[in-house]
Amino acid sequence: MTNAQRSYVAAYESHHVAHRETFGDYQKAATFMHGWTTDVHTWPICIYDPADDHVWLWCGYRTMDISRESALEDARGILGLPVDHQFAKIETMSEYV
Repeated sequence: MTNAQRSYVAAYESHHVAHRETFGDYQKAATFMHGWTTDVHTWPICIYDPADDHVWLWCGYRTMDISRESALEDARGILGLPVDHQFAKIETMSEYV
């Protein structure tokens, strides 16, 4: 899942402002995202690997019973992708790092 040539974009919203942080490996991005779980003003969205067009949706979408399509809509929006973008691979992040 990790490659030195790749970048993994951790996308989240905090205080209604979109943020994207880039990491060299998936695990660092996942650890960063899970660090926001106690902040009530922050909502993690996804981790994205643009090289493979692979997105991992935040596990909170599943645990809060938010539809997959709604989660994908959030991901496309925060990543600046077209509304009809079809990811090559879609997964849900683990609830634990």
